[in-house]
Amino acid sequence: MKKIMEVGSGKCFRNLRGIVIAGALALVISPSFAAPFIYVGDAFGDMYHVIDTATNAETARISTGDYKRAVVHPSGERLYVPISPGGMRAGLLEVYDTNDNSLLETITVGASPSRVAIHSSGDFVYVGARSEQPGDATSPGIISVVDTSTNTISATIDLAQTTRITDPILVAHPTEDILYVGIRSRQANKVIAYNTNTLQPIGTINVGAIPMRGIFGGFVVHPSAPYLYALIGWSVQVYDTTTNALVDSISLNNHGLLIVIHPNGNTLYVGTMYGGSVSVVDINTNTVASVISGPDFSDSMPILADMAIHPSGDSLYGVGYSVSGIEGFASVIDTASNQVTEVFSIATNEGSPRGLPLSITIGPLLGDPVGGSLMGLSTVSVTCVNATSGQSVWIGLGSDKTWDCESSGLQVNSGDSIEMVVSGSAD
Repeated sequence: MKKIMEVGSGKCFRNLRGIVIAGALALVISPSFAAPFIYVGDAFGDMYHVIDTATNAETARISTGDYKRAVVHPSGERLYVPISPGGMRAGLLEVYDTNDNSLLETITVGASPSRVAIHSSGDFVYVGARSEQPGDATSPGIISVVDTSTNTISATIDLAQTTRITDPILVAHPTEDILYVGIRSRQANKVIAYNTNTLQPIGTINVGAIPMRGIFGGFVVHPSAPYLYALIGWSVQVYDTTTNALVDSISLNNHGLLIVIHPNGNTLYVGTMYGGSVSVVDINTNTVASVISGPDFSDSMPILADMAIHPSGDSLYGVGYSVSGIEGFASVIDTASNQVTEVFSIATNEGSPRGLPLSITIGPLLGDPVGGSLMGLSTVSVTCVNATSGQSVWIGLGSDKTWDCESSGLQVNSGDSIEMVVSGSAD
């Protein structure tokens, strides 16, 4: 039975019988969530360190044979890891049970897979690879579409544009049925938008002909506004996704290689490889608001390899290593103060500082569903309102008078205040 919290108390409304609702009954809750786990890919051990974000302590390790950035199912119960055996041989997608970190399934995908994305519903995982056939060095690349209910490939997207590409960048829109695919080649860099229902392209953004691999450092999409932010060398280019036109360019004080967007859509974080600093970009003004220095190793320069933001938006995690000694680290940045609050070791072997963390993935916030159940009422509807973000969802109830705001599309983060307005009359 779903639960809703009474205003000002910790009691539950259950089976409200014979109550006449005149106009509306407003119920307010503050959802509680379990702290998610992070998965740090370590190139020294070809494994993932499993870290509890409540304590930032390592709780387990998963030996996978690879270390690339993975994705976690929205339920938090599955981890999807791309495995590249090297060369142009067929690659794998390994599926792990996050409850005990056991391997559940191994799925054959395109050669040398390096990028994965997951649909916001969790129904499909998209695996970007360089070639469909082992040994075929001429195919520009494909995307394998994996049905998570069966762990089988349900379709493929052919990326045969004009030339062989290097490691397509995949970004799934957080709320819409769109998969953005970044293509890097010597001729041109572009982002192609695909409708995830039809798997057909619906738009292309040309981000410039840049011959050096890696200068097109990735991109993110705004969670609610029609903008895409592409990291190009010393700038962030802003594109309107309704017109695919360049609308602004944000100058950086350093060469950026990593880009992350805050869940509220107000801030970008741009990481630099050398020095480990992070530029904080105010999206409202498209300017750099501050620069956060990287970890201090005194005798060695830190190299930032990957970043990910906590789903609550409260913390930004970065992983990397020092130039000398190869000391692996993870740093935690408080997004309210833009200060580094903690730096802890990521080591391949216990008792040694040596580690080579090159990727980080953070799981979702997990908690009780935000919803409720009523009885003895007819013509009932519920309006779920996230008072913190302003988003609302209307739900017309069936005969069971049970609802779940999140399943109906309400976006809920830790600390949000949720109001459920119930309308109806007694039977």
